[in-house]
Amino acid sequence: MKNGYFTMNDYVAVVQERFSDPNFVKKLMTGVTTKVGLIEAIEKYNSDNNLNEKERIKYSIGISGHLYITVIRCYKISDSTYVVVGRDNNGYGILNKSEDPNKSNEFDTTISTHVVDVVDISDVWISGYDPDKIGDILTDRSGSGDDKTIDTRELEKILTNLKNDMNSMLSTGELRLLLNKFTYVMKTNKLNEYTYKTKSTAYNLYTSVWTKYISVIKNILVNYTEIGINIDRLLTDRSYSQYYFVIADTDAKTKEIIKEKLLEKHGNDNFVNSHIDGVVEEIYNRTFSTTDIETFKKVITKTPVDGD
Repeated sequence: MKNGYFTMNDYVAVVQERFSDPNFVKKLMTGVTTKVGLIEAIEKYNSDNNLNEKERIKYSIGISGHLYITVIRCYKISDSTYVVVGRDNNGYGILNKSEDPNKSNEFDTTISTHVVDVVDISDVWISGYDPDKIGDILTDRSGSGDDKTIDTRELEKILTNLKNDMNSMLSTGELRLLLNKFTYVMKTNKLNEYTYKTKSTAYNLYTSVWTKYISVIKNILVNYTEIGINIDRLLTDRSYSQYYFVIADTDAKTKEIIKEKLLEKHGNDNFVNSHIDGVVEEIYNRTFSTTDIETFKKVITKTPVDGD
């Protein structure tokens, strides 16, 4: 970070695994010579990466040429027999009642267990599944290792809210609030410490808010290059809706200069004087000092930078 701002060096660049990507399939198929070998390769990847049902490689197993099981987990109980735990599409299901009265109930297919003889390719199945074999793969989780402080849905919710808040602040010109909001949410929720490798939706949101953050800073720098120091515009502007730039080395000095300009413009206007602190804060949200500009230049430069 630089002076409390996240820099491009803090952005977490993740090479995501896309299971439909040919290179991934090629890697997965390395050493596979049989159908069972492919099943073992898929299950090994899912297990090694500690993936839950939502994130696992999705695949189906065909039985007797006419039945396909959408697999949740497959494991061997003998050299010739496998247990396939999958979604049951025979018409039976589970009604999941929502605790939120504003949301609809959801109907989900049941989870069933199929005992499959590999040699005969016959299918024998019972409703339900063995929780000792499934473990906690149906539990949503985020992070890596034993880090379960936030699940994937909550991670997506935090990022979605941040994205919406940033868009709202951008539309109203509250640029400092936008930058501060990004920094606060990123730090508070440790959003740079989670793995997004198998979380496409969360990573897309993460990338979106980072793109917005950097875009706002770049836009400020472009305006500074085109406009330069223009704080004297406060003396003539009727509505304080544009960018302002001032020579200052602290936030307090920036606010002081803004206040001086307002007092110079409005003189002894009692109404202005009684509301001047609020007006200063409003203008400060879109006013940046030369010190801010130097910090922003380092923020967008993806090279080693000094610490805070």
